[in-house]
Amino acid sequence: MKPPVPQLFIVINGEGWISGVDAEKITLKTGQGVLWQQGQAHESGSITGLTALVIQAEQINIT
Repeated sequence: MKPPVPQLFIVINGEGWISGVDAEKITLKTGQGVLWQQGQAHESGSITGLTALVIQAEQINIT
């Protein structure tokens, strides 16, 4: 998927994985997340289940 705007993906419960264009899966656990830039292809999933908070906006500033 290529988001039309930046997307913040934060795992709030459980465990899963994310991957980018290289298809390398990186494990994310509760409290971890990733910021995808506009147009950056990515995938996410879980074997055991997860709940994630996804925020999409024209601009996301993380400080």
